[in-house]
Amino acid sequence: MKNKPSPYCPHGPTLLFERFYKSHKTSRRFFACSACRDRKDCSFFQWADEDVSDDKLRMRQQINLSLQPNILPRKQLAQRLVELKAAKEDIQRNYCHNCELLLFLSEITDHDKHDVTRGIDASRLDRPTTILKPLIRNKTNAQYLFSDKTCNFFHNLLNELAIDYVICIGLPRIHEFLQLQRSPGGKESIQSILLDIDHRYAQFYPNWSYCRYNMFNNYFFDGETSQQIYVDFMQKNENKKGIILIDPPFGGLLQVIAESLQKLLRLGLREEMPTILVFPYFLENHVYQCLRGFHMSDYKVDYDNHPIYNNRRNTDKLKASKRQSPVRLFTNIKPSKITLPKEEGYRFCHSCDRYVARENIHCYKCNNCPSKDGRTYIHCDECKKCVKPGRVHCQICKMCLPKDHQCKTTGCYICGQYDHKHRNCSVKSRQPKRKYTAMFAT
Repeated sequence: MKNKPSPYCPHGPTLLFERFYKSHKTSRRFFACSACRDRKDCSFFQWADEDVSDDKLRMRQQINLSLQPNILPRKQLAQRLVELKAAKEDIQRNYCHNCELLLFLSEITDHDKHDVTRGIDASRLDRPTTILKPLIRNKTNAQYLFSDKTCNFFHNLLNELAIDYVICIGLPRIHEFLQLQRSPGGKESIQSILLDIDHRYAQFYPNWSYCRYNMFNNYFFDGETSQQIYVDFMQKNENKKGIILIDPPFGGLLQVIAESLQKLLRLGLREEMPTILVFPYFLENHVYQCLRGFHMSDYKVDYDNHPIYNNRRNTDKLKASKRQSPVRLFTNIKPSKITLPKEEGYRFCHSCDRYVARENIHCYKCNNCPSKDGRTYIHCDECKKCVKPGRVHCQICKMCLPKDHQCKTTGCYICGQYDHKHRNCSVKSRQPKRKYTAMFAT
């Protein structure tokens, strides 16, 4: 089964999944889309042991082609961008959100009934994230854009690490920010390339600066041409110091992203590279299972367009909750090298040899700064670890729990015992971890 090639859907090679049937204690494998978790977004489904006829294969190829975005050739897009930037009046520059196309004034009449942003300032063509409407379907696209504060943090960090080039996987605003940091000669201070599944960015960047890419299956949509752009970028920076920044949808399968990263490194003739993953702190254990040698930084990632973690929210509410954004940085860079801004309340803990949040007080019994969620944890001598504030040790449940909990209802759902959680269950290894597991077929 491992040697069987994956069939293709509109988003490239599919992934091989396994569905478990507890009632029959059996399982069956199937192929499904790598990028979309909702069948409404991509309906591809094929049992792994299914024989597909030649007619069905040809029909599937036609469907895949018909579902590709209808965009102009890259050379033509590049020429349109040059002409639009050179236009003397803002009225000449427009963008149709229905057709996903930059428009000249002479073309607007064909888009009268469409959603069109008119009179775009020339400087905004260098900041496409201010023109495009973010795709925020959590099961497919999750384009929550970093705030300027977070972009500045990343830029300062890259300079402190003496980074020469950046591979941005799904971070259009960071790529945009780096492209704007040009020296008087017109050369970017830090070179960057954007690998993103959103085809709309092809209109705003030259082909050497952007490739349409699926991080869940390491697939370059324009085939060898696009893949070669990435390879050339890596060869050009062969003797320089680079870094990978990756911001996947939080519901994505991290194990296949880790596999894609390894394939991407090998394609660029690299064995390893400094990497920063943007991911929620509550998925910390999952990150460590998939990415060995990574650790979590206390830095709280700030967004412009997130409905909750938005820097334009009421700051009094943020201070009252002390939770703020749950999104952190996971990296294989030495912790002491990740400098966090003091003006935002971070400090250096000499005992832990890393920067931590102001509220993350060092515990000398645990010998670390234990807080994960932005609150000051409290040490429990009976649990022999630090726990979240507001929790008390329950002698019946033999663990720290909220004061209003009901005893003997929060134990292990695998074996039914109350003296431990499912994470520490000895029976766990004999049970399927998930209803579905995913793997690369090739």
